[in-house]
Amino acid sequence: MKFSHIIFGGIGTLVETSEYQYQAYNTALVLNDIDYHWEREDYVASLSISGGPLRLEMIQMENGSRLTGEQIVNVHLDKTRVFNALIRERGLKLREGADELIEFCLKRDVKLAWATTTSQDNIDAITDSLHNDLLVQSLVKTTNSTFVENPKPNSEIYEKVMESLGITVNDVIAIEDSPSGVKSACDAGITTLAFPGEMNSGKDFPAALKIISGLSEVVGYIE
Repeated sequence: MKFSHIIFGGIGTLVETSEYQYQAYNTALVLNDIDYHWEREDYVASLSISGGPLRLEMIQMENGSRLTGEQIVNVHLDKTRVFNALIRERGLKLREGADELIEFCLKRDVKLAWATTTSQDNIDAITDSLHNDLLVQSLVKTTNSTFVENPKPNSEIYEKVMESLGITVNDVIAIEDSPSGVKSACDAGITTLAFPGEMNSGKDFPAALKIISGLSEVVGYIE
């Protein structure tokens, strides 16, 4: 089956930001005088949950206490600020094969969308740091955290994106970088490719059609 639309899922399908986000969370905890360092192994495990505030709820201090609602809000706000400053300062580049895929899609009139539930601030910082007008111009739909009530792995975001574009599952293939993202797309009935990033590379994606190592591999599904 040849598809007329591609939906990128989490921000990690297009750019590798895991290390920056990990650093930003630990900096934000320090800024809020919280005596806790998020160990890498525990942080990687938390990525099975979509959404920073939900991940912060998982943190348990040595004394058994958890972050308060106010702390979660403040830490997440500071994390976003620190993360955006980091990527603007250090820059980002698109993941392997992205340029080739985007150019191919523009030539073949294959429509691209980005079904992310991250904040608009994060989206703006990512697109600013990429300096890639081609990506921005190629996207016919980009969502953010205000687009849905239920985060991934709920399928709401994919259902709403398809509805807004006037397409069905027969028209689209999705690319996701995390188990929760793959589940979200697959539960919406969409053929899904897994493209895990650095911190999701060792995880299982049983519902995905295939695990790919570069976005240029997607060309085979649309040409």
